[in-house]
Amino acid sequence: MTKIYRFIKASAVFLFIAVFVLTFIYLPTGGELYADAGKIKVFIDAGHGGRDPGATRFDLKEKEPNLDIAIRLKNKLEANDFLVVMTRTSDVYYSLDDRVNMANSSGADIFIAIHNNAVFSEYAHGTETYWNPNGVDGSSQFASLVQSNILQQTGRANRGVKTANFRVIKYTTMPAALVEIAFISNPTENSLLKTADFRERSANGLFNAIKTFSQ
Repeated sequence: MTKIYRFIKASAVFLFIAVFVLTFIYLPTGGELYADAGKIKVFIDAGHGGRDPGATRFDLKEKEPNLDIAIRLKNKLEANDFLVVMTRTSDVYYSLDDRVNMANSSGADIFIAIHNNAVFSEYAHGTETYWNPNGVDGSSQFASLVQSNILQQTGRANRGVKTANFRVIKYTTMPAALVEIAFISNPTENSLLKTADFRERSANGLFNAIKTFSQ
C-alpha cells in the first residue's frame, strides 16, 4: 500500500511539473503581440482599387498613392523581419466585406488601412487617423502612433485621432486603424501625393508606428 501511495504521489508531482513547464513554453505573457514563428504579421489594406478609384482630383486617383504607399510599407516591414499580407498588390477591386474577411482569415496581428482624403472644399488639408471603439483593444493606441509618426515624417497639419464605424476597422479581429494621409482635393497635398518622396516619407511614418506598437 505504501508503494502504491508513493507511486501516485510521484506521478502527481511529475504531472504538475510537466504542466507548469508547458505553460511557460506555449502561453504568451506580458500582453505582447505574438504570431506564427515568433514574427508579427501585419495586414495592409490599400484603399480602393480596380473599378473603385476612390477620390479623384487634379488628374490623380486616390487608389494610386494608396497602393504605392502600401507597397513601400510592405517592403520596409519585410526587410525588418515582419510578415506581411496585403489586400491587393495591383489595381484590383475588393469589397469592404472582402477586405474584412481576408484580414480576419490571415492570422494578422495588426491591421492598417491606407487612404487619402477628399472634400468639396480645396482648403481642407492635413492628416487624420481613425479607430473604432467597438473594435479590438489596442486600436486607440495604434491609431495614435500612426497619427503622430505620419505627422513627424510629412509635416502636414494635425487633424487628430478620431473614431468611426468604417467596416474595415470595426469588424477586423486585431488592433486596427485607418489613416487618411493627405487630401487629394487640396492642390498642395495633391501635388505632394504625386511625388515619390512624400509617399516614401508616409511609408516611413507607418513603419515607425507599427514597429513601436509591436515592441
